[in-house]
Amino acid sequence: MFNWLTKFFEKRSLTAEQYPFLVAPRTSAGVPVNENTALNLSAVWCAVNTIAGELASLDCKLYREIDEEKEEAENHPLYDILLREPNFEMTPFVFFETMQSYLLRYGNCYAEIERDGTGRAVALWPLHPTLVLPERNEKGRITYRIQTQQVVFVQPEDMLHVPGLGNGFVGMGPVAIARESLGLSLGVEKYGAAFFGNAVRPSGVVKSVGRLSDQARANIRQSIEYANSQPANSARLMVLEEGLEFSPFSFNNEDYQFLETRRFQIEEIARWFQLSPTRLKELGRATWNNLATEYQDFYNTTLRHWAIKWEQEIERKLLSKRERSNYFVEFHFDSVLRADPETRFKIYQLGTQTGILEINECRARENLNPIEEEPQETEVDITPPEAPGEAASDGNESKPLVKASGEQE
Repeated sequence: MFNWLTKFFEKRSLTAEQYPFLVAPRTSAGVPVNENTALNLSAVWCAVNTIAGELASLDCKLYREIDEEKEEAENHPLYDILLREPNFEMTPFVFFETMQSYLLRYGNCYAEIERDGTGRAVALWPLHPTLVLPERNEKGRITYRIQTQQVVFVQPEDMLHVPGLGNGFVGMGPVAIARESLGLSLGVEKYGAAFFGNAVRPSGVVKSVGRLSDQARANIRQSIEYANSQPANSARLMVLEEGLEFSPFSFNNEDYQFLETRRFQIEEIARWFQLSPTRLKELGRATWNNLATEYQDFYNTTLRHWAIKWEQEIERKLLSKRERSNYFVEFHFDSVLRADPETRFKIYQLGTQTGILEINECRARENLNPIEEEPQETEVDITPPEAPGEAASDGNESKPLVKASGEQE
């Protein structure tokens, strides 16, 4: 590991000038939102945790292509980095989960590539996106400025950089783009907390027959709020005296469509992260039919394009130009696209009958050991049956049992 990376992990005091991500700009809803405060929303936390966790759970393997066939390149150093240990402090799951969570919140994720004397990658070290600034030098070449106690520049070939949607140079942060939408969600949560914490807020008015002194009004207000303003005191009996009368206002929490707004914000956040609301545990419109295709949709619309970004960047930065001609990286989506047991075994049966799959291949997919002697293959006729009324296979025309006149032969 480089010396500057060791200094990066030294303890130091953080200031808003050096680290602007510590300051959360306020939204029109009056609530500050940044990449960290957005995680206070359960829907955002669930979205980031779902995508990052699912991607990290996939095996990322290096393959070698030989004569139009592929095999796992277990002897290549990159194979162990991707599948077993990206660095001596992280497992592959933690590495990909951390990096993908940065990518989903900040729009970029960075990892410095540590190399040996021959130039081969030996470790990947994640960097916080707020400390990395991609820029172009005087010659127009991309460099990465690392802002710690001292400024350090890293060359592009030594930086694994996966950007989100952007200008092709850097990605745009989803939280920054969706700040107003997330601010509304946080504002709704703040409103709900204040509502239940102050249950008698302007929900009614206390009337008096006579004129009250300032001290009497203060005492009445204090006693009513003390006795009824906490969630545990909600709906308690209110005792009034000396001709006082309480008149409730006609509006209530449902008039503000509080619950509907919260439900809509879950759908809004799902759109920002390209997820189905059911992935954020919003099951109000879920049915067995749409849940059955949930993982296929999750793969097609969410995971697949992130996986392609990762695969292409890993091949571009961690393989030489010569190696890229016969080595490639691939995420395994078998666990995501795994069907229910009945469907899987029907697929295995059809696959073995048609010769597409072997018995041991099916057993491997079920995490079972191979068998030494495979059973004899069975020839199965899978041609579709003839439609009624078609000519017989021997070429002779079949005569009708009943003539058109209705007389039998």
